[in-house]
Amino acid sequence: MKRFRKWFRNLSLLLGFVFIAVIALLSGFYFWNKQAIEDFTPSLSAFYAKSFCSCFFISERSINDCHDYSKQYIPIESFHLDEKLRLVHVKAIGKEAKVFYVNEKEGCSLEPLR
Repeated sequence: MKRFRKWFRNLSLLLGFVFIAVIALLSGFYFWNKQAIEDFTPSLSAFYAKSFCSCFFISERSINDCHDYSKQYIPIESFHLDEKLRLVHVKAIGKEAKVFYVNEKEGCSLEPLR
């Protein structure tokens, strides 16, 4: 029984050390790539808005079809479609994107990020 307790204690210490090492590596990876991660997140909402705009205004498909076409693994927080202004506004992971339909030749264009 003492052997089992000693073995279990050693295993617990080893797993604890491995867990802390993994957390430290993930934290280091995040801080090393923090700027790249922050630069990438606005592209998620921009992709959804751009693909929805192209689907709806250029391909003239239904709203449900375009939502299915533009769907991502990242949840969309808010979505607004203004058919009069031909504008699509999407918010995902706290980042917003606005895309407007220019014309048939140029398609949809992303508003510059502020």
